Amino acid sequence: MAFNDLRGRFARSMLGFAWILVSFAIWAAGVGLIYAQLFQLDTKTFVPFLTIGFALWGFISSSFVESSGAFINAAGYVKQFNLPKQTYIYRSVLSQAITLSMSLVVCFIILAILGALTFQGVVFAIPGVLLLIVAAVLHAFLSAYITPYLRDFPHAMSSLLNVLFFVTPIIFPADMLAKKGLGHVYQYNPFYYLLEMVREPLLHGTMPDASIWTGAIAYVVGFGILVLLVCRHLDKRLVYAL
Repeated sequence: MAFNDLRGRFARSMLGFAWILVSFAIWAAGVGLIYAQLFQLDTKTFVPFLTIGFALWGFISSSFVESSGAFINAAGYVKQFNLPKQTYIYRSVLSQAITLSMSLVVCFIILAILGALTFQGVVFAIPGVLLLIVAAVLHAFLSAYITPYLRDFPHAMSSLLNVLFFVTPIIFPADMLAKKGLGHVYQYNPFYYLLEMVREPLLHGTMPDASIWTGAIAYVVGFGILVLLVCRHLDKRLVYAL
């Protein structure tokens, strides 16, 4: 079902799934170089930083916004077929994970061109990617279960994520914020830890600091408890809310 969703998205286009690679590569080359000049940062370090951060942020954002319609878009299946309802959530996350994997291919190519791609860094990033996927599944569950009852949820979440984008170290490196006395902007932002679990190994070839691990795991565990309580309560009358 996830592959069919992607096929439908690129139906009759000449490049098909490759548009994900092409569009993201054009964005990375254009925006990365322009922002590096604007902020007077080293292109070789800033472009990979921005590209990886944006790829990961797109996945986090989609897990909230796009997954909110998981049950609504599959309402006919939910009402007529005796499949586990959670199947439709995993369907949504899987299509987003495929998009993420293709975006990361572009990131690897950029790192390789700049001579920063290492096998060790890729290996160290794997736990972070897995933890990010777990977090995305939890985001998707919460959004998918709340939206049938509260149809304004995806719109409100999209607006909130637009704000969080600018207070998460995606465009601005964390050390730049710290030098300006804005360290709290990312220190209390759980998405920063999810991003750094993947970005730090890829950029520097080292394992993330213990504080990054602690922040990311604490967020996933805490959010998981919230999702368990909310979804268990809303699951009882979900079919009637569709």
